[in-house]
Amino acid sequence: MSDFLKKQGVQYLVIGLIISGVLLVVFNPSVGLVQQGADFAVHFMLAYLIGGLFFLIINERNLMLASFIACGILCLFLKSSSNSAFLFPQKNRGVNLRVAHVDLSAAGNNYDVFMKSILNLNADVISFQEVDPNWPQVFDFYLTQSNAYPYNNLNIRIDPFGMAVFSKIPIIRTDTLYFEDYPTLLTGLFVNNEKSVTILSSYTMPSLNNNLRNTNRRYLAGLAQEILKSRTPIVNIGKFNLTYWSNEIRTYMNQTNLDHSRRSAGAAGLIPPHDHIFYTDELECTKFEEILDSQRNHQGIIGNYQFRDQEQSKPIGQVPTVDRF
Repeated sequence: MSDFLKKQGVQYLVIGLIISGVLLVVFNPSVGLVQQGADFAVHFMLAYLIGGLFFLIINERNLMLASFIACGILCLFLKSSSNSAFLFPQKNRGVNLRVAHVDLSAAGNNYDVFMKSILNLNADVISFQEVDPNWPQVFDFYLTQSNAYPYNNLNIRIDPFGMAVFSKIPIIRTDTLYFEDYPTLLTGLFVNNEKSVTILSSYTMPSLNNNLRNTNRRYLAGLAQEILKSRTPIVNIGKFNLTYWSNEIRTYMNQTNLDHSRRSAGAAGLIPPHDHIFYTDELECTKFEEILDSQRNHQGIIGNYQFRDQEQSKPIGQVPTVDRF
């Protein structure tokens, strides 16, 4: 094997394949199934890491360097698209909000176990997606009658665009916005009788072809314009069927200056993440987790958000103090 890899033509071929994988992920060309390959950026990154270690062991310096450099580039690329904070901010004393996104397609047949697990999350707001006509009775029994979530905003449909938002916080505005015939459920909240926040629940179809990809782009462009017009902080939550490092999502985030809650690139293990929580810069994320069932199957995501600390900075000339350990 080592003698085979030492051949110059073989080395050029392997290095060419390594470079092609990086280009596929970073530039994500819209060419048939090739565009779906970028979803597996984490798998490429780990493959380059393992490949680099293998080439190190067999003393193939050029291939080792190419693999490690490719791994580093993908690490930087994924990090640049995710939450930029090295550590989540500390929780302040201001207004905070715990928001969950739940994909009902992962519920299974045991509604009792599923709904009780959702209640145990103790979220202030729960956004359900893929809500069909079978779910309102379940919601009524577990959420409304128990008075656990007395406020709601529903858009029940027989297709995947059905949505529902249940809240412990009074809802002051409800609306359904349409871009490219994709509904976006708007829910306005008044948190702690102090701050207004708007929850936007989104769903986009998987980009299986160029037509769907273009439709998703136009949807995100329309949604971006709505967010830019908003006078209240926005939390945009939903199943976008796109990874956060996809061209569409990165363009959307740049247009709106939204932050992303995720700091890791896997949803459950190495599954590419397709559900996201974005937020405007008046807010900051203090915690973000996957919602997993007992078999560690992905059911959704949940995050804690707070208004940024508005305390005035210390006067000029005041000497700061450092706590001793």
